Amino acid sequence: EVLPGGGWDNLRNLHMGAVSAMNYSLCRSSDDGKFLIPDNVFLYPVKKSKVNTFAEFYDHWNNYSSTTTKSINAEAKASFGFGSVSGSFSSEYESVKKHQVEDKTVTTR
Repeated sequence: EVLPGGGWDNLRNLHMGAVSAMNYSLCRSSDDGKFLIPDNVFLYPVKKSKVNTFAEFYDHWNNYSSTTTKSINAEAKASFGFGSVSGSFSSEYESVKKHQVEDKTVTTR
């Protein structure tokens, strides 16, 4: 945290001395009561806000599924005496798989 009154030069890594008079005759303190404030210093609170975000995380392309299917899905299945083969196609699914495999990334939405 920054305390008022001292000057610091980051480029030269030097303390540059007082930049304001350290007179506490008005006995002011910060809103939280943690710091005494010199008479000629003004505090402006820094407002912080927290935004909650929720996302689905897919670390493997096989777990990904589209929430809205805007692409054309095609599916095929064939059965043989020893087993079966099936597959599906979606341009969105193909794009997710490509980026996760080639770029070594994960997908969130």
